[in-house]
Amino acid sequence: MRKGIARGIAAGLVGIGISALVGAAPASATERGEPSCELERICMWEDTEFDGTRYINAAAQASDQCHEIDWWNGDNEISAVYNHSRSLRVTLYANDGCTGPTYVVAADLPISNLNSFGFDNEAESFKIHR
Repeated sequence: MRKGIARGIAAGLVGIGISALVGAAPASATERGEPSCELERICMWEDTEFDGTRYINAAAQASDQCHEIDWWNGDNEISAVYNHSRSLRVTLYANDGCTGPTYVVAADLPISNLNSFGFDNEAESFKIHR
């Protein structure tokens, strides 16, 4: 009988240990695919799932101004984008000077993989507009 009780206690402790491990440490934001981009900002990352270098962290302000995605690695490196504005659209352009093929990102829309839309590593410039 003591062996049966000991086995029951051991099984219970193993179950508690597994439960503790399962709930112990939540995954990081990038592991869950959740972007880190403040409200009313436009953010763009070099890798899918909002990972790697965040090349763009711009204020969401509508204008006709063309924003270049410069820097040594930023140009043609964008794989994820989060338009965290409440009402503005972001148009990504495949060429400098806001020319060439485009892709429009709606307001409050995180896109973890631009490859899904045929625009991975294409963006060289962008505009923020209504």
